[in-house]
Amino acid sequence: MLPIDFSKQTAPGTLEHTINCAGIIISTTKKAENFTVEGGKMKTLMISMVIGFAAGIIDIIPMIINKLDKKAILSAFLQYFFVSIVILNINLPNIAWWLQGGIVSLCLALPIILIVSRNLNEKKAPPIMVAMSIILGTLISIAGHFII
Repeated sequence: MLPIDFSKQTAPGTLEHTINCAGIIISTTKKAENFTVEGGKMKTLMISMVIGFAAGIIDIIPMIINKLDKKAILSAFLQYFFVSIVILNINLPNIAWWLQGGIVSLCLALPIILIVSRNLNEKKAPPIMVAMSIILGTLISIAGHFII
């Protein structure tokens, strides 16, 4: 017999999840607020995606003005889009909330910075990338702290 999975909202704010497998019924009840857009984790995710979109746009504007490669522009945009999700959903112990963004952003940008620094023609790019990752990461933390 195949497992049958049922989920239903039983009362406002609760979600009942039932699995029937080979005649054995497993039932759990959870607070539904974490699964809706109005509350909890989904709200944080949506806000972090909006902040990431804004940070990505801020980062790629100079790249578009300088007419850089489209793949490099897309890479930079996606970097900050996903970095904002990580920054706003992480809690590093013993580190101030405003400092966490700069640290996480720099750490996640290091592989890209190292690849760019291998190119001998790009002497200016790595320091700019380091500065932008620290600045945008810190701004992401600040925006997330005051919005969420």
